[in-house]
Amino acid sequence: MSNLQTCAVSFTDAEGIRHVAQVQAGSLYEAVARAVAAFRAASLLPVTIGLGVTFEVEVRTPAVVHSVGFHRLRDWLRANGKNPREQALKADLRKAVGL
Repeated sequence: MSNLQTCAVSFTDAEGIRHVAQVQAGSLYEAVARAVAAFRAASLLPVTIGLGVTFEVEVRTPAVVHSVGFHRLRDWLRANGKNPREQALKADLRKAVGL
């Protein structure tokens, strides 16, 4: 993904309930980070997320689905950004996600 896209990001909780958040994002990991922040704001995620949690990302236009483990999101957020814009984005997303 490059330009902002509408994405449906979902995960299944420990009770088997699937939760979905719709977000606008310019990359796969940005979509997951924004959804994690939305799920946390709605108290749907615990303060500490297990590294085994996987998020499914469906890009709505055109329809594409990806699965991203939380550990992969964490690693992406901790890595240096490729440019100042990405560095600032990652800093904002780390704060939103609580990393």
